[in-house]
This record gives sequence, C-alpha cells and structure tokens, in this order.
Amino acid sequence: MRTTSDPKNEKIKLRLNEDLKNHVQRYADKESVSLSEYIRELIRQDIKNKR
Repeated sequence: MRTTSDPKNEKIKLRLNEDLKNHVQRYADKESVSLSEYIRELIRQDIKNKR
C-alpha cells in the first residue's frame, strides 16, 4: 500500500468526448504520469497562471 503526504479524498466525475480523452491520455503517457496526475497538474498550472 502506498502512502502519501497529500491524500486525495475528493473526486470529480468528468465526461469527455473521445478526442479530448485521447488528447489528455496521449500527453499523460508522454509525461509518464497517470491521467489523474496529468489533470491535477493542468489545474495547478491554471491556478499558478491566475495569480
């Protein structure tokens, strides 16, 4: 079992069309991260850009 100092207890259900799903999956694979981690990073970047 993995442990983390940043537990993720909240969930978001997201619906995407096939093109968007393929796009984000391709970039997640390119970065060698999970789809969830890739989307979390996109959100972090958006927060950073808004400051």
